[in-house]
Amino acid sequence: MVQVDVLQLLLNSAFTASIYILSTTGFSLVYSLERFPNIAHVQFFTLGAYAGLLSVNVLKWGFISGLLLSFVLCGAIALLSYYVIFRSLKAREAGLVHLIVASVGYGTVLMYLMQQIFGRDIHIIQYPFYPIEVGSVRFTWLWIYTILFAALTSIALHLVFTKTKIGRAIRALSNNPPLAMASGINADKISGIVWFIGGALAGIGGVLQGANIRVVPTLGFELLVPTIAVAVLGGLGSFYGVLAAALVLGLAENFSVPLLLYLTLPTDLRFVIGYIVVVAVLVRATTSKQLRIRIFTSLKRRILWLT
Repeated sequence: MVQVDVLQLLLNSAFTASIYILSTTGFSLVYSLERFPNIAHVQFFTLGAYAGLLSVNVLKWGFISGLLLSFVLCGAIALLSYYVIFRSLKAREAGLVHLIVASVGYGTVLMYLMQQIFGRDIHIIQYPFYPIEVGSVRFTWLWIYTILFAALTSIALHLVFTKTKIGRAIRALSNNPPLAMASGINADKISGIVWFIGGALAGIGGVLQGANIRVVPTLGFELLVPTIAVAVLGGLGSFYGVLAAALVLGLAENFSVPLLLYLTLPTDLRFVIGYIVVVAVLVRATTSKQLRIRIFTSLKRRILWLT
């Protein structure tokens, strides 16, 4: 009989959702402006983990300094990526396929570059996060910091989007780019800000996830499917959708563990849920579109017949 600790599963889900929020927020925001999925985005997650590793293990600056270093470094590289690569491609009127291929290639280059610099070995961020037990629930302060940071980041971005000129400009460009630019909004500047924020948040997420498990060159690649799953489930380009979808996927993954144990299946299968979510949403969206077309065609025929 498999014992289920609901409180432990809820805490695990909150941590998982927090990591997904940090990895997907920038991915979704960039999509809302650029209208293409930047597959290379997850490599900023890996870069952030190595920045934290460098700060803590090599430079002995401490964990907080590692977070700050990853924030600035990953944000700056994301910004540079936009101005050097993707803005140039858009200026040449590159299509969706070209942008996706470029992002895949760029992400692959980043991954192998980090592999050449740091090697393929598993690295551990050597900072003591002591375990805590409250009743039957076990966690570390790292989990608490991760959940709090994701929550505060979400609140801060909500305030930015609703209370500041930059936030209103981002929403305007996301909803109607031609009208926003006609009203005087500098699309290039706003895009740069979004790329920086997205890369910076992914970098911090990388430090937190790297400290929780380990740091390897494929750390970001491991999060590619969950990141896409959260973005698709929440509605591509929707910041608030990302928050809800991250929580749903986090709950689904962690609450599936007791079921997998009961069925004597490997618990790693919980990560397959991300693939299932993507396929299910895409199939439903395609089916819904076809259904809408059929209904519209039927109504049109009836109207023409009546007239």
